[in-house]
Amino acid sequence: ESWPPFDIRLVLYGEDTARLLVSFDNLIFDGSSMLALFEEWVQFYENPEREVTEIQVSFRDYVLALMGENRYLQSR
Repeated sequence: ESWPPFDIRLVLYGEDTARLLVSFDNLIFDGSSMLALFEEWVQFYENPEREVTEIQVSFRDYVLALMGENRYLQSR
C-alpha cells in the first residue's frame, strides 16, 4: 500500500486560477469528518484572516467519552 493515506495537490491554471485535488483513504476519515474538514477549508478560503481555533478536547478525551457512552448503553 502507499503512505501517507492521503494526497493533496494544487494544480495551477494560468496566473490566477487553481484547482485543489484531494484524495483520502476512507480508513482515516468517515464521510461526516471529511465534510467538516472541507467546510473548514471553505471558511479559510473565504476569510484568510480567520484565526485558527484551538481544539479543547484531546483524542484521549474523545475516546474516553465514547467508552463512557458505550458503558451507559450497555447498562440499559
